[in-house]
Formats: sequence, C-alpha cells, structure tokens
Amino acid sequence: MKNLCLVLLLCAPLGAGCAAAAAGAVGGIVMTTEFTDSATYVTHLNIDAKRVWPETKKVLDDMTLELMEVDDAIRVAKTKIDGSTVTVSVEPYDIDKTTLIVKARKWGSMISDGETARLVQEKIVRRLQP
Repeated sequence: MKNLCLVLLLCAPLGAGCAAAAAGAVGGIVMTTEFTDSATYVTHLNIDAKRVWPETKKVLDDMTLELMEVDDAIRVAKTKIDGSTVTVSVEPYDIDKTTLIVKARKWGSMISDGETARLVQEKIVRRLQP
C-alpha cells in the first residue's frame, strides 16, 4: 500500500504536465511555452514560420515607436519597448512548426525583463490565432 501511494505521488506531476501539454495541443496553434531564464520565453507553434515572421514584425512595430533592427534572412528582430531591449527570433523546426523565442532585458543586458518578454510573446500568439 505504501509503495502504491509513493508511485501515485511520484506520477502526479507527470499527469499535470501531460494535461497542460494536451490543453496546448487542443488549443490549436500553441504546442508549449516555457522560459529558459527569467527574460526568455520559448513558444512552440503549429504554424509555418513564413506566417509567424510577418505577424511578429507587425506586433513589434505596433508596440514601439523606436527603430527596429530586422534580419529577414535569419528571422530576428530587435527593438526597444518600454525601456527594454526586446529580441524576437522565429525558427522553423519542422513542416508547419515554428519556435518563437522572445528575450527582453533592461539597461543593456544587466536586468532581465520577463514581464515585457511575456507581453510580447502573448501579443504575437494572439495575433496568430484564427
């Protein structure tokens, strides 16, 4: 009985993770979202990078009056939003699958700004929804 309880306790976090992944898959475009550090959000999308990249540039353009540095060849854009330097990368990894990486830092690269990164990531994902 003790072993059964121990197994159930150990498996409970796995079940919660599976439920979150399933909810993302049912939602449509977002497979998973994670953050690698306090200033970086990584989102896996069920959308082709050729569709994600133009929408990403539009969202960044709408969010700032600053100049935006864009490299269309590698799909990276960099701009300032609310005093933070925001860098967005769109990377295709399979047919109709894309990784969206949003990083935000204040004062050069001294302070992480996860709130701005999250805000940019959410706006891009909302713009991509049908």
